[in-house]
Amino acid sequence: MDKWVPLICIIFSAILVLVAYSLWNLNITDASDNTIKKGLQIKGDSIEDIFSKHKILLVPGHDLENYGAKFNDLKEEEINLELSKIIYNLFEKDERFDVFITRNENGYTKEFSDYFTNQKEEIDNFIYENKEKTRDSYRNGEFEPVRVVEHNLAAKDVAFKLYGINKWVNDNEIDLVVHVHFNDYPRDNMDIAGKYNGFSIYIPSNNLTGYDGAKKIAKNLRENLGKFFNESNLPVEKDIIIKNSDLIAVGSNNTITNSIPILVEYGYIYEDIFYREDQRVGNLNKAAYQTYDSIRKNLTN
Repeated sequence: MDKWVPLICIIFSAILVLVAYSLWNLNITDASDNTIKKGLQIKGDSIEDIFSKHKILLVPGHDLENYGAKFNDLKEEEINLELSKIIYNLFEKDERFDVFITRNENGYTKEFSDYFTNQKEEIDNFIYENKEKTRDSYRNGEFEPVRVVEHNLAAKDVAFKLYGINKWVNDNEIDLVVHVHFNDYPRDNMDIAGKYNGFSIYIPSNNLTGYDGAKKIAKNLRENLGKFFNESNLPVEKDIIIKNSDLIAVGSNNTITNSIPILVEYGYIYEDIFYREDQRVGNLNKAAYQTYDSIRKNLTN
């Protein structure tokens, strides 16, 4: 029996070591898990929220029926779409984003054309109810319109689509909406390039949802676009980042509830850098990347 004692002691010691190691490893694992969870919940979000993609909607301004500005043979809706597609492709390659666009060369995508048709009554009610709330707030002294720059009132069918897009944004919990436009202004001969040039950025007024986020992104975008393009020299756009409560695109009548909306006038449609085909592609690529980069840094940092 005595000869087995050393062997039994060795086996017993080995068992104790294994048990001790298992307990130690379990504690370390628990501690690591707790550390990871704490790290992921710095902002009070769940793991699913931390790793969820940011949803971006691109709205190429105007459409085939209402093409916006026009300079000689170039329609605004065409260059709006051309730039929007480049921005779309940049976001599509970034796995941190889900990107959507309202239309293509053939018109509105099926998602939006179906939505405008199938949700017509709901959109009409949405428009009416939000306008009534705004009127009540104005009468009660709770809301004061902000319109630094006057814009033409949208035609009824155009307004319906823009408000419909806002409702879709709410329904689909979109994080950011970017309306893509090019500018123009009335003058005696619209076939001759005007005297104004440069970009401007429209954001919700500070009495609308999305103001804080839009202001932050617009500030970054202004800085980045300014490296390559002139800022608007139109006197009423001297602030470059312009607050507005009337533009449907940035949520007039508080029709955007949780998203950040911005509208970018990238320049004037008659500027050589955009009008001339030999310069357009390169400059649209620059504008697209600066847009993507500004948004990426704001939403992912």
